[in-house]
Amino acid sequence: MTLELRPAYEFDLATLADLFTRGFEGYFVRIVETPEGLAARVRYDTIDLALSWVALLDDRPVGIVCVAVRGWQCRIAGMGVVSDARRHGVGRGMMEEAIKRCRAAGLGKMVLEVIEQNEPAAALYRGLGFTTGRRLVGYRLAANALPATDSSRRDAAALVPVDPREVGRQIAREADPDLPWQLAAETLGGGFS
Repeated sequence: MTLELRPAYEFDLATLADLFTRGFEGYFVRIVETPEGLAARVRYDTIDLALSWVALLDDRPVGIVCVAVRGWQCRIAGMGVVSDARRHGVGRGMMEEAIKRCRAAGLGKMVLEVIEQNEPAAALYRGLGFTTGRRLVGYRLAANALPATDSSRRDAAALVPVDPREVGRQIAREADPDLPWQLAAETLGGGFS
């Protein structure tokens, strides 16, 4: 099999969205990307399609890595490989190319997030020299556990809308400067301008 890497901008959004969806089949959470959703992600997450890659095995698209850029740092905003092409070096090839191109572009820092139970991905990133910077913890409440009392509906009705740009400004003034990319002021305020 011959692996070829091509810049993501050479593909239309429908192809990229389909590849992103297929690259995350069997993942911990269901991920379905649409062309419209991907266009929005490119805008609000500042994905650079010239630094993002599509992997082809024997001319068949089998992987995608999306690289977001902000200032002098970048973030792997998503990477997926279709199930029948996994464990053939596709992810490593895309990441090595992304790292090389980001360095050549003068970007000094690359960050990414991975669910720690995704051991193949975590091992790939460690093997490329990434180190753990922080541990993200998520919480969920099952739908059947949601309170259905009158007071919960009254409390929800009392919520007051807030301009998302103001949230971003407030975080920029007071927050930890090393917040995860998705919680940074630029992300929270940027998608709503």
